[in-house]
Amino acid sequence: MAYVIRIISKADETPSECDGQWVMSYDAHVGPQNDGLISGYLITTPELRRAKKFATQQEALECYGQQNGLRPDGKPNRPMTAFTVCIESI
Repeated sequence: MAYVIRIISKADETPSECDGQWVMSYDAHVGPQNDGLISGYLITTPELRRAKKFATQQEALECYGQQNGLRPDGKPNRPMTAFTVCIESI
């Protein structure tokens, strides 16, 4: 069994071009740090077959929670948490 990450919507529920798509590639360490803005490199796909596969749910959750420095308020900057996602088994 493998797992994939599907983006449901932005956490603030505003529409996004990523809504309903699967994560194909993600790296939180790309982009600016400590600026309080969304950073990271995210590629999504509407095709399940092209989604990034994870061996365990834990690996998928670790990808989702990748940190890129700290926000101005001192909390971790985790860019992908700007989205509501679900971890699906395939």
